[in-house]
Amino acid sequence: MHLATALELAAERHPEAEVLVDGEERYPYGEWNRRVNAVAWGLRALGVRPGRRVALCLRNGEPAATLLFALYKLGAVAVPLSFRWKGQELAYAFRDAEVGAVACDGTAAPEVGSALGLLGRRGRAIRRVAVGGAEVEGAVSYEDLLSCGRDGPPRVPRREGDWSVILYTSGTTGRPKGVVRTHCGDHAAAL
Repeated sequence: MHLATALELAAERHPEAEVLVDGEERYPYGEWNRRVNAVAWGLRALGVRPGRRVALCLRNGEPAATLLFALYKLGAVAVPLSFRWKGQELAYAFRDAEVGAVACDGTAAPEVGSALGLLGRRGRAIRRVAVGGAEVEGAVSYEDLLSCGRDGPPRVPRREGDWSVILYTSGTTGRPKGVVRTHCGDHAAAL
């Protein structure tokens, strides 16, 4: 099953059931699904298309979860990276995963800026989303993405074998390696 479809089915069956808690904020499935759709439309307006890789350098919370599922709805590939990574580590992953956009919060913003600088002209071409008031040159704010809502999700093909995420991992030697996961694989793992 495609992960975007799993969220939509849960929102249809249990719209009032609480799915997400972030501090004092609580989101039932129906409301959160609408937020995910709004952010998906906002990312689409930013140029994110199916298959495009988008780095997420964020602390855990509603924006990280919403952006992740918005990418699923767009058919894009999420590249979650540690908000603790330094600029050189981020630059390596951005290059390796062929990232076309990055979302970051205030914690990661300085190192994301450093990484983009290390990438030179390629770094300047990467689209940016700033979360939680982060200062990121040329970025669209997460709040602006939320205001892009339309009814329903963007219409893109959904195949359960499509890539959902690229996770970076490493052992004790060498650079981190991108591990590709599919919607079907992640759904099976969750079950």
